[in-house]
Parts: sequence; structure tokens; C-alpha cells
Amino acid sequence: MPQTETTIMEDIYNTDIRLPAEILLMICSHMSKQDQLRSRLASRKLNYAATIHVFQSLRLMPEGKSSKHFQAISLSDTLRPFVKEVTIDTERIQNKPGVEGGHETWALFGDFYNSLPHMRFFQNLTRLHIRLKEFSMPFTRYSMETDIWKQFRVLDAISCVVTGLWTQDYENNDDQVQEGIEQATHCDQISPSGQPLKIKELTVSNLVTFKTRSLNESEAWNKLLRLPTLVDLKCLIGEKYGLQRYDSLHCAHRENFFQSLPSQSLSPKVVEKLQVLSLFHSDYWGWFPRMDLTEIGALPNLKVLALGHYVFTDQRQTDWIASLGTSSKSGGLEELYLDGCAILYRANQFGPLASDGYPVRSTVSDGLDRRELSLSLRPVIEDRLYITRWHGVLSGWRVTMTGLKKMVMGTGDRDCPFLTSEAVLQQEGSAHIGDLEMQWLFRHNRHRYFACPEPEELGIRAGESDQTRRDKAKNATPGKYLHGTGLLQKRRTRMQYVSYDVTLDIPWRIMDRGMDDDAVGVEAPEGETIKFDDAAYALLMETIRDRLRS
Repeated sequence: MPQTETTIMEDIYNTDIRLPAEILLMICSHMSKQDQLRSRLASRKLNYAATIHVFQSLRLMPEGKSSKHFQAISLSDTLRPFVKEVTIDTERIQNKPGVEGGHETWALFGDFYNSLPHMRFFQNLTRLHIRLKEFSMPFTRYSMETDIWKQFRVLDAISCVVTGLWTQDYENNDDQVQEGIEQATHCDQISPSGQPLKIKELTVSNLVTFKTRSLNESEAWNKLLRLPTLVDLKCLIGEKYGLQRYDSLHCAHRENFFQSLPSQSLSPKVVEKLQVLSLFHSDYWGWFPRMDLTEIGALPNLKVLALGHYVFTDQRQTDWIASLGTSSKSGGLEELYLDGCAILYRANQFGPLASDGYPVRSTVSDGLDRRELSLSLRPVIEDRLYITRWHGVLSGWRVTMTGLKKMVMGTGDRDCPFLTSEAVLQQEGSAHIGDLEMQWLFRHNRHRYFACPEPEELGIRAGESDQTRRDKAKNATPGKYLHGTGLLQKRRTRMQYVSYDVTLDIPWRIMDRGMDDDAVGVEAPEGETIKFDDAAYALLMETIRDRLRS
């Protein structure tokens, strides 16, 4: 029989040290990883308490001995029950020149892929994080045929394992997979065929918008999203674009991806049970590519919503946010995080636009194909102004979102937050971690870190030397940012307005004077709009504070 938390706690109570098990668990939770490992040698009671923390979170990656360690823990009757969280990275810590796509990379990927079936032995697993490789656009033929295939293969395999669809057919496709499963035959009783893992939280980073038909048609992927236990879903969608990101081919794929979300990955069967939903994109989205939030439908149980880089254009989107969470105890959404979200006030786009002010996909695609032609053959560009303003949105939310307890607007750190890297380096045994590995460990996590503590005003500037920044970071609360930083809530990062101009290489522009001083750096379509926005924001924050005090 596998060990459960109940039997573990009983073992703790019956051992030597005369301290309550809860106290020991709390003490171990504040230890560094090195101290936790050493504590396992001190006594039987500390061994249990420390082991719970040491092995509760695992990472699998195509790097070094990661695959062997992952498999060894999965096959251990003693350690396996403690694992509650798994992070699966498909990207290597560093891409060595001349190795990418070669024998070494494929061998590492093979070991990594062969370890995925072992995840089904972690019967106490509740949190799963999938970090896919970040792609650069436009795709080359090689990356399109190889990297995207890898991404789908990994996602499909993970989904099969988690949902109980992993079959003998999958195992027989690879001798190494079969060998590993044969070693684990004694685990079959705790991993009955067809029984899914009870995943509560799923996060996916760098989900591509290109050639996603195979994923949408995957039985396992769709079953994973529809697990009845899944109540927390966080997705970062996006590719790393160059100046050619707005050619017709890639625009068409992005449009197809976002317009299919409400009927595929965010269908009613998926979202109706969610309590936490985080949707981020590496670029602006909502207007172009179009993503109508109202098409997702009602999310009656939602308590927390986080959006990254979403562009609002009309009241329908903001009314949808106000309508969420009607079945929760508070009667509505409780927490709202807007990371880099903005309101569109002006657009120059290939026209004519639709009656609701959104681009027409076929018109834009045709315009992108013909924009390099002679002047007489170039497509028509429509100049459209939009009337939505933040003070109207916030004033409406103050009245309608009566359950709101926390509202955060700002900008998160796309890469590894500096304060987080400093906190990690202060941990024993972490001083050897270089900048490249630190970035690899913590980047692409804005869709996960939004609720972390806000970065303190320590006067840290991006252009300063590393030593100067480290000296200032010493004034931060120790360990406060060990697991990431939340949104920077300076005035310039809140209530932003953007414009779009299809004639520019990078068409999106934020209204900002480019100054660090909040008093002079903020800009809006009309001069008086800044005062109206500030007043509406202050009134909403005061309403929330009064609600929490009552």
C-alpha cells in the first residue's frame, strides 16, 4: 500500500524528538534545501519532516542527470508519496553552438521523453507546470517540422499519462520506455489503468499559435483540460517575434488560434469549474489578434482572473469581467490582476474595419500581402478612434463588482526578476548559479507570479551596475521574493493607452513620455483623462479597502 499523508503524520508522532509534528514541518519549510537534506540524517522524526519538503516539488528537463533522478524517485516507495508538484521543462538550460538538433540534443530529449510515463506513479501529484521551449518567428522549415512536433509530442504524452490514457501501444514504441515500465511493475496497484491523476493546477508556458490543429484534436489534451479536479489554469501563449511577425501567414495562424480558444481549450466544459484563470500572451491581443472574452461564456465559480497584455476596446469585455464568479461565496470575482493590459484609443489598420471596430481577418491578410506594391495598388488603411477610457471602466467595476477584494494593475517581469535572483543566490548551495541558468529557471512565469509580493521601491534601475543593484537589494525583506515578484504598480504601468499603426515595423505604441518620473511620464488621449482615471482608480481602491474593513 502506498504511504499517505495520514500514515506519514502517524510515523512522525511516534518518533523521537519531543516537538509537535506541525512545528517540525513549519521549521523545515523555512530551511534551505541543503539544510533540509542534512536534517534527514539527524533523526527519524526530522527525516520525515524534511523529506516532505525536499521531495514535494520535482523538475524534469532534457539536461544532465535530470531524467535518471526523476525516474529513480518515481520508483521509490519511500519518496514517491511526497511528490505533489512537477515542473516539466522541454528547453535546455543552455543551447551550445552546433549541438542544437544534433545527436547530443536528440539523446537528451529521448531520455527526457522516456521519463514522462513515470509521472503516473506520483499519485499525490496536484500541481503540474509545463514549460515549453520559446520559439522565434518566423519559423524555419527545420524548426517547423522538428520543434513544433516535439512540443505536440510532449504535450500529448503528458496528457496521456495524467489522464490515464497511456497505453501499452505508447510504451512499445520505445524500448527504453518499456524497460522503465518493467522496472515499475510493482507500482501497478497504485496506478490502475485508466485512472487519471487528481491535478488541481495546470500551467503551460510558451504555447505556440502555429500549427495547433493536432493539439486541438488530441483526445488526451482535451481530457486533461476537462479533468473534474482541475480548478486552476494558467497559460502563457506566444512566440518570440522579429520584425516579420506581422506577415500574412503568421497573422492568419494567430487569428485562428485565438478565435478557436473559446470552442477548444477554453470551452464551457473546461472553464465552468475553474476558480483561477490566467491568460497571458507575449504580445498584445484581444483586438488584433481578436479574442472576444465574452465568447468564453460564464465562469460561475471563478475567484481569480489574471490577464496579460490584453487590449480592451469596448464595454462588452469589461462587463464580462464584472459578470464572473456569480456562484462564489462573495457573489463575484474576488481578485483581478491586469499585467500590461491597455485600452486601444486609435488604430490605423487595413480596412474597412468591421462595424464593431475590429479588423476583418481576410482584409488584413490581403493588405499584408499587397502593402509592398505600387501606391495605386496598395490597400486602404482606415483610421479609427475609440472612446473607451479607464475611468469609465473602473467606475463601472466599482458598482458592479461587489465581491472584489483585490485589484492589481501594473507590469510583471518577463525575465527573471532581479530581486528573485538575489534571494536565490543568498540560499546555501545556490551561489554557483550563473545568470544564464537563473534566467532559464525563472523567466516566462508572469502568468504564474502575478500574486507574488510587489517589488519594493528600492531605487533599483536597469542601467546600474550589478554590484550597485545588489547593494540596494540587500534592503529587501530576506526571502520575500524567493518565488518571484508580482506586478510593479507605478502609475506609468497602470491605466495605459495604446495605439496601433499597421505601417510601422512594430505597430503597437504605448502612450508614454518615456520618463521615469510618474508625475510627468503618464500620458492619455486627452489631458483631462489622466485626472479622471486617477480619481476613478482611487475611489475603486477605497471601496475595496472599506469592503475588507467591514
